[in-house]
Amino acid sequence: MFNTINGEAVMQQVRQGTVPPYWHVFPAKVSHFLKNIAVCAVFTLLLFGFLLYLMVHPEFAIGLRGAVEMPELHAFWRMLDFIVVGIAMLILLIFLFSEVWKLGTAHKQALVLLPEGFVMQKGATRRSVTAIHYGAIFEITTSVSNNTWFLVMPLADGYGTIKLELDGRFGPSSEISSTLEQAHLQYVMAMDRASY
Repeated sequence: MFNTINGEAVMQQVRQGTVPPYWHVFPAKVSHFLKNIAVCAVFTLLLFGFLLYLMVHPEFAIGLRGAVEMPELHAFWRMLDFIVVGIAMLILLIFLFSEVWKLGTAHKQALVLLPEGFVMQKGATRRSVTAIHYGAIFEITTSVSNNTWFLVMPLADGYGTIKLELDGRFGPSSEISSTLEQAHLQYVMAMDRASY
């Protein structure tokens, strides 16, 4: 039976500032959330500007070439433009408020490297804490899909895989994944030496 890591206790020590010297703490970077908020705000303002343009220019509509000029379809295309822009703005606003909330909890978020594993907290609740003991996984590899980085960790018992997203809040995803891969490798080598 592999040991487990009490992720909540680790994060409590980080918040209290009582971290042993052999732990490595990567706090969440406020700049990560501010960048996301800024990008979201710019796109929301652009869509709002386009919405105002649609309201001021009733003759304007985006649609299929030739179909927009047909009087019976012009109203349909304008309505469709308003619906699409409205939905896009709603999605961006939800994402914007989500990033603002994450920014407000950034002080509670961290990635903590321990000799035997790591703990990652990506929110303010207990459910946002993930604790991985190196002995419970076979390896750590990286997967990149649609410019999103993931840690892929097959379980040592062969029954499943853990997949964690790296979004840059703790530093560049490539560096974080490389650091975790090396830390796991060092743990495995230390365990092999101890078994001799």
